[in-house]
Amino acid sequence: EATGDNGETLRFVLRNDCEVTFGDGMRSYTTLLFVFVSISILCYKVLADRKEKLDEAEQTTTDYSVQINNPPPDARDAEAWREYFSRFGHVTVVTVALDNEDLIKALVYRRSCVFALEELLPAGLRLTGDNLDECAEKARPPTLFERLYYYHSDGPTLRDAIRETDDKIRAMTSRRDSYDVCEIFVTFETEEAQRKALTEANSGEGLRFGDADQRLTMNEPPEPSAVRWHDLDRNWTMSVAIRLFTTLLTVVGIVVGCLLIALVHDKYGSAVSAFFISFLSTGAPYVCEYITALEPHHREGSVQASRYFKVTAFRWAFTALTTSVITPFADTVSNEAGSIINSLYAIFMFEMIRGPITKLVDYYGHFYRHVMGPRAVDQSRMNLLFQGGYYELSERYTNTTTVLFVTFYYGLIFPTGFFFASATLFIHYWTDKFCILRTWDRAPRLGTQVTMNAKAFIMLTIIAFAVVSSFYVASFPFDNACEDESAVPSEYVGTWTIRVGDGSTATAVVEEGDDTYHFCNQDMLRFKPPAFPAVPSNQPEGGEWMEPGQEKIASIYGWTSLFVLIGVLVIIFVRFLSLTLGHLFYPGYRPSGKVGQENFSDPDLEIRGYVPQVRLYGRPFPLLLCDTSDIEDKLIGWEDWYRGYRTHNVLYDLPGLSEKENLFSKVKQWLPPGMKAKPRHNFSMYPYDG
Repeated sequence: EATGDNGETLRFVLRNDCEVTFGDGMRSYTTLLFVFVSISILCYKVLADRKEKLDEAEQTTTDYSVQINNPPPDARDAEAWREYFSRFGHVTVVTVALDNEDLIKALVYRRSCVFALEELLPAGLRLTGDNLDECAEKARPPTLFERLYYYHSDGPTLRDAIRETDDKIRAMTSRRDSYDVCEIFVTFETEEAQRKALTEANSGEGLRFGDADQRLTMNEPPEPSAVRWHDLDRNWTMSVAIRLFTTLLTVVGIVVGCLLIALVHDKYGSAVSAFFISFLSTGAPYVCEYITALEPHHREGSVQASRYFKVTAFRWAFTALTTSVITPFADTVSNEAGSIINSLYAIFMFEMIRGPITKLVDYYGHFYRHVMGPRAVDQSRMNLLFQGGYYELSERYTNTTTVLFVTFYYGLIFPTGFFFASATLFIHYWTDKFCILRTWDRAPRLGTQVTMNAKAFIMLTIIAFAVVSSFYVASFPFDNACEDESAVPSEYVGTWTIRVGDGSTATAVVEEGDDTYHFCNQDMLRFKPPAFPAVPSNQPEGGEWMEPGQEKIASIYGWTSLFVLIGVLVIIFVRFLSLTLGHLFYPGYRPSGKVGQENFSDPDLEIRGYVPQVRLYGRPFPLLLCDTSDIEDKLIGWEDWYRGYRTHNVLYDLPGLSEKENLFSKVKQWLPPGMKAKPRHNFSMYPYDG
């Protein structure tokens, strides 16, 4: 609104003098083509070659093993599986995994209660099988930090939970004497034997075990540390229902977060909203961790892939999409405080420093080591406080793809973002490398599931770059003002005091013969229906606003965005079909790389076997879920030099449980002829006070 010298109030249109020329557009268009070609080569050529080279450079358990996904439910005899697969070469290890998820989860929960109670005990008092009441009475009350962070309860509550779980386990084991087989892992002595087995299983009539008519479904398994032995249930209907529920929770969380960002932006401005976006982005992985924990996953790689999808959806919605929606169209390229440009400066700065500072400061680790560690009552509990921190591979990928998405989404109107992105990724790389080498604990070998998801999302960032840039090119100058040929109305001639939307004032002098403008909607994305591709021909008749040079580059951008959209979606769709339905058209297994010459049992090749175990958060060693008396120590993958393996085996938590052999998975080892088994370590020779 503007007030004249005569006191009259009229409305004016704020004209933006910024325009996009053909040369400006072509520079951005060249960047788009370079990014499209470079990322396509990176995702589908460089990474594939690097994967093959890394696979050939290091021999792992996967290179020697096969996984049978549909074994006969009663085929529990490991010796029978060894004899069956010996036609391809010497079989070294066979793991028979049972569908005993309910029993395993009960035993693991019991152990977690035992560990929680042990941390509350005074020095010198140990929990044994006959002093549970004494330990519960002498346990100290948990601190507020332990209640909030570890969900610790007091001694009597933990005692009751242990006894209730004991009764539940006894009831489960008394009702049945066996569980069905759900998966079989066969490890050969040579990689050549593994390839022969997989080739025959996925060609012709395949393989059939015993008298079963069903063809065995076989594939190369993930690494042993990536198998979730406590989550092998094959109830697909329940799995799908849970996935739909968690997807709904994710959508609800994103919507709530976006609404909060819009509220903060309207009330406090772009700088505060950028800080709030960074705060929500920091909390998104924790929310997604709880949501993903509800889902059944057979593999750690699947868990990370699911978490990556959710966290990426949260961060993309918060950092780019919500910012674009809540910013008024006319403020897109303005210098006002609420413009997208100012928001992007703040978002990039927070993204650049938030993650690295949090990781380098490591406040949890320092608090444990320097505050709680010296106050631990014994060596065992002090050791728990000196472990490395956990990190999620999915979050590392999410940080990268989020930076790329924001950069490409606003690449045309904020080219400075490419320099911010370069600096951000550089800082993230070196801080992550430092933390992996110095402060974080070792992560399990997850395979390629997260990488495959990340490649798809990176290709989606190219779609965002092409499509959003085409709309931005077509929308310049972002003022919704179109020039017309009418004369200036007499009532507008004179000197006016203009009040701008941010509350500031300016003086304007209108003379006869000045240009006049009328409102025209330049936001093609909000046309009904949206105009796609964003080409000049989609301008409404009588409301054209594009300059000749702008029309040329808008046409090039618009049709290119359509081509990129179709091309990338076709690539992703074909890749999806090849992963899901490809086995119907070509063999399900195609060997890649050279055959390794090392044998699985070579002393210099320190790789583990498929030994069922589960790791509890905060514990230095996993819990063993099977009898390990028939295998070498190296197959387990770790050693507790002070307490041995029996202490960590849930089979011995209740009397008589280890004698029911068909309730737990089995692992058998057969060394090659002429090779002797290494003697098992005598762990009792090492003194230990914990």
